[in-house]
Amino acid sequence: MNFKLKGLALSISLAVATISASAQVNRCAVLEHEAYLEKQNPKRAQQRASFEQRAAAFTTKMAASKTTMPNVTIPVVVHVLYNSPTQNISDAQVLSQIEVLNKDFNRLNADTVNTPAAFQALGASAGVTFCLAQIDPLGNPTNGIERRSTSTGSFNTNDNIKFFSSGGLDAWDPSQYFNIWVGPLGGGLLGYAEFPTGALSNTYGVVIGYDCFGTIGTAAAPFDLGRTATHEVGHCFNLFHIWGDDGSACSGSDNVADTPNQGGENYFCPSYPNTDNCATTAPGVMHMNYMDYTDDACMNIFPAGQVARMLAVVNSAPYNQLTASTVCNPPVLVSVDAMLASIQNPDGNECNSTFTPEITLKNMGIDTLFSVDINYYVDNNTAQVYNWTGVLPSQASTGITLPLISTNAGAHTFSVFTSQPNSTGDLNTSNDTAVSSFTVVSAGVVLPYQEGFEASFPPAGMTLVNPDNLTTFEQTNAAAHSGTNSAYINNFDYDSNGEIDELILPGIDLNGTTAPELSFYLAYRLYTSPTANPNYSDTLEILISTDCGDTYNSVYKKFSTALVTTGAPFNTAVAFVPTSAQWRRDSIDLSAFTTYSNVTIKFHHITDYENNLFLDDINIDVPATTGISEGNTLSEVTLFPNPAKETIRLNLAGVTVTGIRMQLMDATGRLLQTQENLNGGMNYDFEVKNLAAGSYVVMIVSGGDVKALRFTKQ
Repeated sequence: MNFKLKGLALSISLAVATISASAQVNRCAVLEHEAYLEKQNPKRAQQRASFEQRAAAFTTKMAASKTTMPNVTIPVVVHVLYNSPTQNISDAQVLSQIEVLNKDFNRLNADTVNTPAAFQALGASAGVTFCLAQIDPLGNPTNGIERRSTSTGSFNTNDNIKFFSSGGLDAWDPSQYFNIWVGPLGGGLLGYAEFPTGALSNTYGVVIGYDCFGTIGTAAAPFDLGRTATHEVGHCFNLFHIWGDDGSACSGSDNVADTPNQGGENYFCPSYPNTDNCATTAPGVMHMNYMDYTDDACMNIFPAGQVARMLAVVNSAPYNQLTASTVCNPPVLVSVDAMLASIQNPDGNECNSTFTPEITLKNMGIDTLFSVDINYYVDNNTAQVYNWTGVLPSQASTGITLPLISTNAGAHTFSVFTSQPNSTGDLNTSNDTAVSSFTVVSAGVVLPYQEGFEASFPPAGMTLVNPDNLTTFEQTNAAAHSGTNSAYINNFDYDSNGEIDELILPGIDLNGTTAPELSFYLAYRLYTSPTANPNYSDTLEILISTDCGDTYNSVYKKFSTALVTTGAPFNTAVAFVPTSAQWRRDSIDLSAFTTYSNVTIKFHHITDYENNLFLDDINIDVPATTGISEGNTLSEVTLFPNPAKETIRLNLAGVTVTGIRMQLMDATGRLLQTQENLNGGMNYDFEVKNLAAGSYVVMIVSGGDVKALRFTKQ
């Protein structure tokens, strides 16, 4: 998290810079998340109060009867979301977290010896065992872990991580599985949980950052012992923060009698006895409690009062359905079971009305599959039948490409079901069907495309993406390159780091155009000097999709001094507003996309709490001076060999101009190499042996003349 104190004295800023990273993180955002849920559901506060009364009555009754509750088992599914390979945590890392939960909730953790003598007798076991599910919601075998690569750079407390439609993964049935989501979290957030209300929702569970989950892999000190998950699961079982979330007022309560009153959270590893304004004498506060904010190595106890509150949840409806779930038992397989595992295509957006469906068939039965009828249809049309034949052993999967199918522009559903496996009846029909929703996108906007942000915002056809529902792009009349308005994002006052905001242009038709170009005007100044250590900068990236937004490739990315359009002064109390001289025109050659009739372009912004960024006059067009005509200076340029294996030769022997620029791009338009100041009358060799096999484009630019040469790398 960036702790710049804008407008204050430098001495204060330097003092703040000495704060430890442990205090800078957002250890737990359960209160922020609860506020978010209450905003979505005005009755939630009443539901929470009612459940609190039920929990209190249960604990009172249990104490009076001196009843020992039976041990229970809770099935778990872990949903792993990753934006980079590093974030795709291993199965072993997941298992290490389950082991920590089982030790901490049963007081079997080795560091119980670190509990001070004054609190030792209070430590208790909840008798709760967590197990990774072995049966998924469709009745199929699973290891209790599902994964998804997501385009979302970071998640926050708005529960987007819990829904496939917003880049996350949907919950499994919360009455049968305890859901844990693990992924990249923004703003220094370690995790958050959802308190119980007496009704199971599809968001009930915990969210944990990938870098504080488990004890190995990506888990990083001082949050590398799995105690973030222990803390958040405690919230799911109705535990409050030990200080009662009243700051240092000593008036709040965690509703637990055997936790001393405490004046606010503790960080790092305080020495014992740790006293404060609420507990002024030894033994002081219970800073080693799992529901405090100390480092993982300093947490080691749930006292009996907290255990009683947790048991009130897991032993009462509807949460006791979890303890009755049998999904931790191995599945019972039948002899013949053809499963329609997934639909790869169509899914999401389709750029063309004619497409090739792709599915995955899995053999969930004991017997080998030799044939299966694949029935498929769009919307409510008559099903077509494709007879698959092959050899598919038990638990094996195979991808199947179905014949072409056509439909019209708009929203549709694609349905597939299996029948007659091995020319007999399927003994488990619960997994035979899959359905996907998709949209056939109409052809893109014909050039030229121009947007100056003078009318409504976001402009017609443009999409604004604001995952955190906080600061984002907006229209302003404070500055403009032309006209009176521009688009800007208030990084100066943005209250978080690493958050993503996007402007997505309408689809653009570039098919058959010659040397199209994207240009725009930008104004940006850093708040922190580029020579400061550490250095901060907001980031602007431009991404292009040729499949209507399903996948993107980066064609432009700038930050720090590459992004700025004006330099000092830095560390000012006033946010940046550009003058007319502080704008810069940036451009991107789109020649690699001239075979596509629907190109999606988005401006992708990542905040670092630095300074305001302005955009204006976005233009996509074919420059008037660009093109190849009779007598063009580049008309004689050739390239060989084609296909190429190790080297390509650019033949400029028939060219008389100098100062020629060469750009090498892949088929998606991603820039791989640039060579400046090439001279006519010569040949130039370029090594391509390290390129992957496929199609590439060499752009030759001289003044206003452009020539594109395509070649294939073998």
